[in-house]
Amino acid sequence: MKLVASLGTSPGGILETFEYLRGRGIEVNDIVIVKTKDSAVSKAYDYLSPCFRAA
Repeated sequence: MKLVASLGTSPGGILETFEYLRGRGIEVNDIVIVKTKDSAVSKAYDYLSPCFRAA
C-alpha cells in the first residue's frame, strides 16, 4: 500500500497514521509526503524522514 500524506508543522499525524495501518496488519511499501517550503514544515520533515528510513 502507498501512504500519501500532506505535512504541516507537526509530524505526529503522519506517524500515527503509519502506526495505525501497521497495527491493522496493512503493509505500507511506499510513503509520499507533500510539504511546502515553510521552515517550520521543513523542520518537521527533517524529523520525520529518518523515522521512515529506519522502518
